[in-house]
Amino acid sequence: FLNATANFPDGPKKYIDLIFSIVSKTVEEEHSSESEARKALTLYMSVLHNCVGRVDEYLPTINKVTLNKLGQQVNNDVPLTRLIAFQVLGSALYYNPQLELAELESRGVTHQVFSQWMKDTKNMDKWLSKKMTVLGFSSILRLPASSLPQSVVSMIPDIISTVVNVTAKMKEEAEKGHDDEDDNAIEE
Repeated sequence: FLNATANFPDGPKKYIDLIFSIVSKTVEEEHSSESEARKALTLYMSVLHNCVGRVDEYLPTINKVTLNKLGQQVNNDVPLTRLIAFQVLGSALYYNPQLELAELESRGVTHQVFSQWMKDTKNMDKWLSKKMTVLGFSSILRLPASSLPQSVVSMIPDIISTVVNVTAKMKEEAEKGHDDEDDNAIEE
């Protein structure tokens, strides 16, 4: 899949490059609906979870597209697209926390992104959003403290608190028998 190509009139193109082209065109296109953008962003999650250690060179593109969309969504009252963006960032942290933190730091958005993300955990009602938050933030905690950027070190207590609170909320919902049958579906 990563090296396979499709033949087009202007030459062969890698399948992975086609996926990234589809996602960025859909997310960046003014005429695309938010629902289409959310569905497109989930393709990044699929690539990150299924190609572990093999798509490092695509992480800057994933961050560029995702963070641009996140920036457009900061003031929206209904955070559905923002939550999908956080799922992608959680997937990227789970994929390679050191590389993802370096990406966020190089863009100077680490503190801003994490602050909004932690604030938005109160709006997370879908299992997948919660799960990717816990996995992403927990991945940061696997790294040696000496390798963490200062902006992250200062947020470690908040990150731990968020992981504990979201995990407790997930446990509580599971004990209540919450029906998560459609929680992995992408919000329309």
